[in-house]
Amino acid sequence: MLMKMRSRMQRTAGQKGFTLVELMVVVIIIGILIAIAVPVYNSTQEKARAAACKANQRTIDSAIVQWVMEEPESRDITHFDATGSIANETDLQPFFSGNKVPTCPSGGTNNYSITNGICSCSVTDHKRTTT
Repeated sequence: MLMKMRSRMQRTAGQKGFTLVELMVVVIIIGILIAIAVPVYNSTQEKARAAACKANQRTIDSAIVQWVMEEPESRDITHFDATGSIANETDLQPFFSGNKVPTCPSGGTNNYSITNGICSCSVTDHKRTTT
């Protein structure tokens, strides 16, 4: 019985296929490529989230300007309340499609705060250098 199995497992001259070593080399090469690609992919995703967050902040800043321009005499941008805030999310909702103020793509909750008429994000890497 063992001899029959051994004879079946041995290659004959016309038989073709890959050896186990060849398959292992291919698997190792694929593993190395994945080990290189995953960190690059994650880095690219985080850069995209930061760019989207900064774009959202600029959009919110534009909504603040529109909000102030609706009634400039009652919403003077030079007079802030004690927290330095001139508008909140409820005030800005009408200026966005679907009445939904954008949120930071990195966080599940709204990480934006509006101080002195400028929107900023609480995520460290999403700070804007220019307004």
